[in-house]
Amino acid sequence: MEAQTVAVLEEPMRSAGAPPAPAPDETAAAIELRDAFLTDPDGTELSALRPIIARSWRRSSAWNTSLDYAPVPREPEVEEWVLDSAEPAIRRLLRAAHDRGGCVVMADRFGTVTSLRGARQARHRAEEFFAPAGTSLAEDVAGTNCIGTAIEEERGLIVIGCEHLSSRLDRSWSCSALVRDPLRGSLRAVLGLVLPLATDGGTIPEGLSALVERAAAEVADVLAARLAAREQALLTAYLRQLRKRGSGAVLAIDGRTSISSTGALEMLDPRAQPVLAAYAQEARRAGCALRRELSLDDGTSVDVCIDPVSWGAEVVGSVLTLRPAGTGSTVRRTPTPRGEAGPFADMVGESPAFARAIEHGLRAVEREAPTLIVGAAGTGKRMMAIAIATAWQEGPHLVAARDLVEPGKVVELASVLERGGAAVILRADLAPQAVWTEVAALTHGRRPARLVITAGRLPESAAALLLTAGSMQIEMPSLRARRDDIPALVSTFLAAVDGPGQISSRLLKTLTETDLPGNVAQLREIVTGAAPRCSTAEITPDDLTAEHRQALMRTTLPPLQAAEVTEIQQALREAGGNRMRAAEILRIGRSTLYRRLEKYSRLGYDL
Repeated sequence: MEAQTVAVLEEPMRSAGAPPAPAPDETAAAIELRDAFLTDPDGTELSALRPIIARSWRRSSAWNTSLDYAPVPREPEVEEWVLDSAEPAIRRLLRAAHDRGGCVVMADRFGTVTSLRGARQARHRAEEFFAPAGTSLAEDVAGTNCIGTAIEEERGLIVIGCEHLSSRLDRSWSCSALVRDPLRGSLRAVLGLVLPLATDGGTIPEGLSALVERAAAEVADVLAARLAAREQALLTAYLRQLRKRGSGAVLAIDGRTSISSTGALEMLDPRAQPVLAAYAQEARRAGCALRRELSLDDGTSVDVCIDPVSWGAEVVGSVLTLRPAGTGSTVRRTPTPRGEAGPFADMVGESPAFARAIEHGLRAVEREAPTLIVGAAGTGKRMMAIAIATAWQEGPHLVAARDLVEPGKVVELASVLERGGAAVILRADLAPQAVWTEVAALTHGRRPARLVITAGRLPESAAALLLTAGSMQIEMPSLRARRDDIPALVSTFLAAVDGPGQISSRLLKTLTETDLPGNVAQLREIVTGAAPRCSTAEITPDDLTAEHRQALMRTTLPPLQAAEVTEIQQALREAGGNRMRAAEILRIGRSTLYRRLEKYSRLGYDL
């Protein structure tokens, strides 16, 4: 290669005072170098290139990036308020680029194009490579380019002509700058400018690269102001509620930080914090006010009013107001009997919702009347039913509802009740209504009628038959309605198996905030499945089975992110834990994979 070509390619790219475009003979030499590299990447010397471009070529080769560019559609991950913040800066860039036939591109932190704007002719030319919104420009997908390479290098840059691996961009140049979160330094978006390369060997337009950097800085300044406004909105709502309550217990939670009044600090115990954070998150997702009850370690209960706080169209956090349960004074719950005679001694929980179920169970034991127990799967219906029936008679008769259609089963049940015995029918929702007509006839006019029935969702007609005069219904609360029982439940499950006697605060927080569809049964399965796998003093997310980790992620992440985590897990398994190979399988950049692993790790998930 000629010396003058080497000099041009080695010249550093300054933010302002950009270098001249390569002359035609230099372009030919650069094309020759690129062709040689594409033919023999390991044997081609790249010292003539700027180091940042050489690294990009090497990465693109390692990732087997296809230069026959085909758009890879992705869903951009840029929040609407970030786009609004960038709009003034983008308009200024458009005015600077318009007369030069350029376009302005904005991409999310993964390199997915959010917008490509410019004059129609310039936009159509740019779309040959910089495709419309929703197309990935990640380096492992599109090769060397100002967006994807900037993300990999974590800095803005200029890419000129044949420095692009794709021949589609031989006669263009592009520059980019990163837009970072002003509070945490994390990447929010990438701004880029794409212009045709001068054909007369002239210079790249003076100062445009610096203009892009200034635009990115302006966007960061607007983000800082808006983030401050979001936090100010939360603080204002907190102070407003605090003024209403005087010295009352008020908290503000936004998912990252929390503010607590003196009254809240005096009222709450440490165990309550993750529960309140879970309730705040629930209100943010629902976008409406919620009311919950919380049990404390001293046996008292409090009412919690959760009000989401909005800033513009976005919910930025929640303000929680805590008041003693009841009418004006703290109500201390009557302790549930836990001695030898207590029928529910093995049922763990002190939350208000669970305490109500226990109280109803005690009344059912006293009344010796037919009792219908309803609730979602895994809430403890079977355990409650057997406890009630056992209080009536040791060794109660158990029968699955679906078996009652068999000849003689209803007669057998009638015989048990006639002798004054106790019986439990499990899963009433699985039996046809004709069966319930017969069962209702068995209990009609009978006192006592020691029959307990469990059901998930039961047709109204069947429930009406079963709930005859004198009978009662007990609703078993979901785990979501009794989050404050989770620490005690976890301790109970750990005490029943070999292994460590405690769980890490990180995993406990995840379990408390997660909506487990399998309720207490699923919680028990997760904890007891992790205990024998643990080799340290406490159970951490590393000790969960792959199935349980995936179940937790599915219940806490939005559908798109949950699908992404599943893909990453599968790729890591296929790659035997090799992250470089996993990135190749996923067709994303290595640093992109690292960022996503870090993101999900911060959410409490280990991959």
